[in-house]
This record gives sequence, structure tokens and C-alpha cells, in this order.
Amino acid sequence: MANKILSYSALWDFDDQKGSVTLEYEKGKFKTLESSDSNQVLLALDMLRNEGPVYLDLNRNYIRLGKEPVGTWDKRKKPDN
Repeated sequence: MANKILSYSALWDFDDQKGSVTLEYEKGKFKTLESSDSNQVLLALDMLRNEGPVYLDLNRNYIRLGKEPVGTWDKRKKPDN
């Protein structure tokens, strides 16, 4: 079951070269996802910062985006003529 992510925080440990993203998926309930791959941490942060809604699947241990129309980014960036 997927839960809508309410908030997040992130950490990168320079000594151990490990990162984590902690997700609040219900009021007061948190899940921490850890990785030693900085690209995975950055991808998760990019999704959380720039997309929405974002969901957490506790059974499969992944995050996913909500439904969004195709081409939304292009429509927002086109200058008015």
C-alpha cells in the first residue's frame, strides 16, 4: 500500500559515504531509506523537491510519483506570445 509523503529530511555522511532520506508518511510515522550511492539519494531528493504528490510503498521499499499529465513541464516553461 502506498502512503502519501507529508515531509522529508536528508543526511549525507561524508566520513562513511552513506546517505539517508527520512520520510514522514503519516503524522508521527517515519521511514528511513539508506544508500551508499549518492545518485540514489539525489534522485530521491529531486523527486521530493520537484514533483508531487510523491508516495511511499512500505511493502516494496520504494517511492513513486503520483499521476501527472504528460508535458506539464513544457507548458509551464513556454513564454507567453
